[in-house]
Amino acid sequence: MMNIDEQSVAIRTRPCGTRCLPALWASVAAFFAGCADEAKPPAPPQPQHNVILISIDTTRADHLSCYGYPAKTSPYIDAVAAAGVRFERAQTTNPITLPAHSSMLTGTLPPTHGVRDNYNYKLDDSQVTLAEMLSDNGYQTAAFVGAFPLNSLFGLDQGFDVYDDEIPKQGLYELAERRAEEVTDAAVAWLDERDRQPFFMFVHYFDPHSLYRAPLRFATQHIDVPYDAEIAYVDDSLGVLLAKLKELDLYDSSTIIITSDHGEGLEEHGESTHTFFIYQSTAHVPLVIKSPMATAGTVVETPVSIIDIVPTLLELLDIEPPAHLQGIDLGPALRGEPLADADRPTYTESLVPTMFGCAPLRGIVSGSWRYILSPRAELYDLRADPSELNNLIEAEPETAEQLRQRLLDLTSAATQAAAEVATQSLADEERAKLQSLGYLGGEVRDEVELREDMSDAKDFIDAYQRLMKADGMFAAGQREQAKAVCRELLAEQPGIFKAHMLIAKIAHTSKQRDEAIDSYTQALAILDADRRDAGGVSSVTASEAALAFRSLGALLRERNGAGDLERARDVFERGLADFPNDARFSRGLGAVLIDLAARPQAGLKRSELVNRAIELLEEVLVEQPDDADATNNLGVAHTLLGNYERAAEYFEATLELKPDHPNARRNLDAVREAAAAGGS
Repeated sequence: MMNIDEQSVAIRTRPCGTRCLPALWASVAAFFAGCADEAKPPAPPQPQHNVILISIDTTRADHLSCYGYPAKTSPYIDAVAAAGVRFERAQTTNPITLPAHSSMLTGTLPPTHGVRDNYNYKLDDSQVTLAEMLSDNGYQTAAFVGAFPLNSLFGLDQGFDVYDDEIPKQGLYELAERRAEEVTDAAVAWLDERDRQPFFMFVHYFDPHSLYRAPLRFATQHIDVPYDAEIAYVDDSLGVLLAKLKELDLYDSSTIIITSDHGEGLEEHGESTHTFFIYQSTAHVPLVIKSPMATAGTVVETPVSIIDIVPTLLELLDIEPPAHLQGIDLGPALRGEPLADADRPTYTESLVPTMFGCAPLRGIVSGSWRYILSPRAELYDLRADPSELNNLIEAEPETAEQLRQRLLDLTSAATQAAAEVATQSLADEERAKLQSLGYLGGEVRDEVELREDMSDAKDFIDAYQRLMKADGMFAAGQREQAKAVCRELLAEQPGIFKAHMLIAKIAHTSKQRDEAIDSYTQALAILDADRRDAGGVSSVTASEAALAFRSLGALLRERNGAGDLERARDVFERGLADFPNDARFSRGLGAVLIDLAARPQAGLKRSELVNRAIELLEEVLVEQPDDADATNNLGVAHTLLGNYERAAEYFEATLELKPDHPNARRNLDAVREAAAAGGS
């Protein structure tokens, strides 16, 4: 058995010197402090120079020519690598766009910066980005992003003078992304128009993300691997940007970094795209740094992380790095010298499996070892087994235990260092943009401790892939095919909440109301069973449960014109009990109670129903005073009680809030007529 200390001899290293980067607090310094070289005379200060950080989304390092890939996918990236330093074993922190870029631009891990998924998160204002650090030091800052997951809505615009996230609306799939050439055109135009130096420019290309639809010239060159065609297309567009830098005499004097947020599964380990697993197919990313201070042609074998980009740039620019950074300075490697701590663990996580009741995935790379914590933990020797096919967890128990403890300590330290976590509820159109890019949606859970009842993510990958397939079909307009995939999955595993919800959503948007009602009902039955089996705790997320209650209640209220009002009332009552602070349930229940009160058979219960509705709707207006529907329904409620003057006030208020409200004008005319006929 080869233990960690013995194996680290195979990595280029030398003893830690006397100076270490500061950590966030003393209790976590051991994990995030990077040690610099042994004491030596300080280098002369470097003049400020420009920085260009290029992130090519969803790009596997092993599909770039400079990383040994046999196809010629990346001649322009190759040229930058030849002129600079290529890091052979760079790792992301999370295989999802927003969390990974949050790490890339803050120099911190996801448990610290708090962004764990594309949905429901944003980078909190308390986090300090690279753009803010450079702006404070006189840099002009600009960003050009290729897709909605990096929209300013999610907080990454902090510190940028220009944040260009304009996405043209050209169709379903283009709704949330733009082509590489459009990103390049925007960046080139800014370079021509900028008014000062030095500058920091962040450029984000999205094209290698599925679906793979490269322009014909590239698609025909890589006809067997459409993913490669997208990389080649981005590389070509990147060539235009690099040519502009040369034209402006900025190329040689600038620091240029090319990297990615994550890779792509391409069916390895059963994963076709990314987000779910943290194997090297999605965790291993390119990292190339060309700088006036870099030794051209250097290749670094030591594992590094995308969180090392920020401290490295700050050291290159002679800017004091903030104490909270968790990455290390890669400056020694740029000078052709070994990094001090070759055994430093690099961290990667995916919480997406927790959406389905599975345990989260956390892992580290240390030396040549890859350890993944899960109910059935995994250990791989990446030098002998780069594809991670031979799990050594039983053959190397001591190494596995050492790495497990290092991972737990690292996770604990990063969590202790966490500041504010900003969450948000996305609007339906914003969620639709993410879904059009292949993100299923839901809420992830930060389960630090593994519980006995947690499933292993490896056991759910087939179901996950089928859900992804169905969701992609739905986005492409193949509605019936998508439902068929879900039904096949449910025939084998009837308890998958998301499959029922996807059928319900498809049926609902297709106006197949009875099928939608049946599917939402089955989804809520799974929620109830899940809660019973787990003692009140469910793997179904709060947002998904709330959506099921709201959608089912609304459909039942509208059913067959007259509505299935008693069932609708029951559903909204249950939803309100679960989500007492969600005004949408108070509004929905209030509307149903008014419908019940308006029926002839309401009789003596009419006053009771209406008064409860008024109470609920007034609560809505306390929280949301501009809610036109709640205001209109209060008018209807007072009409039922014969309070025509009060009712008219509510209808008039509704029209002030929403002049084109579909019912308020008619209701106001009716109540005025009733008042004129002798009502109160």
